[in-house]
Amino acid sequence: MAQTTLVPSDRFYQSSLDRYRILNGYNIEGYHSNFQPINRKMAVVLIDSLDSALLQRQTDKILIEYLRNDNWNLTESENESQRPVLKHFYKNKTDFYHIDQKEFMIRVNPVMHFSVGKELNSDLPLFINTRAIEVRGSIDNKVGFYSYLSENQVRFPQYVNDYRQQFGVLPGEGFHKGFKENGYDFFNVRGYIDFSATKHINIQFGHDRFRIGQGIRSVLLSDNVPPYLFMKIQTNIWKFNYTNLFTQFVQENKLVPAGLNGQGKYPEKHMSLHHLSLNLGKKFNLGFFETIMYGANDGGTGTLEAKYLNPIIFYRAVEHQNGSADNVQVGMDAEWLITKGVSLYGQFLLDEFLLEYLKDQSGWWGNKYGALVGLKYFNLLNINQLDLTIEGSLVRPYAYSHYTLYGSYSHFQQPLAHIRGSNFREAIVDLKYQPFSRFFIKSRLILGEYGSDETTLTNWGGNILKSYVTREQEFDNKIGQGVNNKSTFFTLGTSYMLKQNLFFDARYIYRNVNSEDPTLTTKTSIFSASIRLNIAEREQEF
Repeated sequence: MAQTTLVPSDRFYQSSLDRYRILNGYNIEGYHSNFQPINRKMAVVLIDSLDSALLQRQTDKILIEYLRNDNWNLTESENESQRPVLKHFYKNKTDFYHIDQKEFMIRVNPVMHFSVGKELNSDLPLFINTRAIEVRGSIDNKVGFYSYLSENQVRFPQYVNDYRQQFGVLPGEGFHKGFKENGYDFFNVRGYIDFSATKHINIQFGHDRFRIGQGIRSVLLSDNVPPYLFMKIQTNIWKFNYTNLFTQFVQENKLVPAGLNGQGKYPEKHMSLHHLSLNLGKKFNLGFFETIMYGANDGGTGTLEAKYLNPIIFYRAVEHQNGSADNVQVGMDAEWLITKGVSLYGQFLLDEFLLEYLKDQSGWWGNKYGALVGLKYFNLLNINQLDLTIEGSLVRPYAYSHYTLYGSYSHFQQPLAHIRGSNFREAIVDLKYQPFSRFFIKSRLILGEYGSDETTLTNWGGNILKSYVTREQEFDNKIGQGVNNKSTFFTLGTSYMLKQNLFFDARYIYRNVNSEDPTLTTKTSIFSASIRLNIAEREQEF
């Protein structure tokens, strides 16, 4: 089978794969999906293994055909177009232009996202104007490659502007500049090469982002940050999948270095991560996670340390041997397929703790952990394509933070796990329905409680970029401390797939925050409509 790349980091795409994986069960040898995005080869193996009964339902046939067409070079899908454009373009249903030779394959596609919207109590219209190009392919059936370049002008809702004002960054994006009134202009680039060192070991090197877990959120690793430099080594053999991820991040809290005028660069830090996934039978998966974040102890260079490049060593032990200056976290994730179409999943993250203080429930600041649990129910109440997800998560104050600027679990001033950072609890109810053909209805309710700081000089444990040395108290720390905020986020949307990867969307958002600080209390409603090609919806749900 030809060398290939990763499936899109698209929640619609991922939820479609999840649907058929959970309806099918863990009956595919070597299939692991808790480190995402997965390889396209594995996606095709999943599709090819589906029970024929699924193909009898028209709505399922539409989704399965969509997945097959997107991976046509790895399947026997009938993907030829009956109406090519100028004989050379859109010769198949998926790609604007492609070349498929024995020694070389390339697929080129335009990407666009045009959206207009209106926010309550604002005279300025909202908009998204994204133009991009995506190229992927393989050489000699041994090396895969992927490249994406986009140019964006946007005007976001006010709550996103408030986030930018607080942290100096746009959620999920890197460097940006102003555009017109209250707008932003920025690039987004991703790219990597992919090759197999052996039959069971795959290596990737490039610029992208990843996530761990089966949920809507993650307390281990999320893809809600800008792309970063990485090398990933993944060993998939028997019932094990072992992933090593080595990264270079941009240091936070210093967004105005000399690099802005071309005389320097952003300061850097590094992370080493490993994750072991085990399939125990056909219904249970268990994963173990460890990561270490390190830099130059605020010295400015973020030198790569060879001791953390060892792929089969415990980082905590190495850190202790070298003075315990870096930030280590451990965790685990699990999934149980209770019955056909129903999945129970969870995660646990441990940053630091003392058992003595954990037992006495004294609220010691150093007992830092996070947890997540969720349930997925596909074909709810035997209604085909009615899918429900219920999820809850919490993270204790000061989790993910460190005493140095270089140690926090973050990239470009944004949390690497849950977008809320720490000092919060959250509940999510997500419902999706495909009533017919290519029409989708989606709704999501997010209820949250979180604690924020009264001023930039206080630290109640919600902002992971602040040093925990500046904590307010040793004991009696609890979730929601500081300025207590309760938030409601509700979205209702519809999408219609006009053709392969071309969607028309309409969306309504209601967001309400009740805070002990009246200046932080907000309420808004947002309406938007968009058309997008070969790109996921922009989700800013917090």
